[in-house]
Amino acid sequence: MPREKHFQLLEKIFKCLKSNGVFLGTLGLNDNPYEMNENWHGAPMYWSHYDRHTNRHLLQSAGFQIELDEVTGRPGDQFVLFRAKKP
Repeated sequence: MPREKHFQLLEKIFKCLKSNGVFLGTLGLNDNPYEMNENWHGAPMYWSHYDRHTNRHLLQSAGFQIELDEVTGRPGDQFVLFRAKKP
């Protein structure tokens, strides 16, 4: 999904959750407007994401309270694990 649509998706997820509901997801660590790999494990794959700070801001702007913001993965293939709660 193009990163320009991420905020709209996060808003929809927020609206679907009940009070105290939790969003657990991995989002980008670094800025990546567009990346395509025609043969990623046998299938085409597309990436588009913002950096850690922007993703945190998007979650908070959608109404979430951040409970966890942790870099994970292996060197060269890292992302941010977010756990965010709907108050």
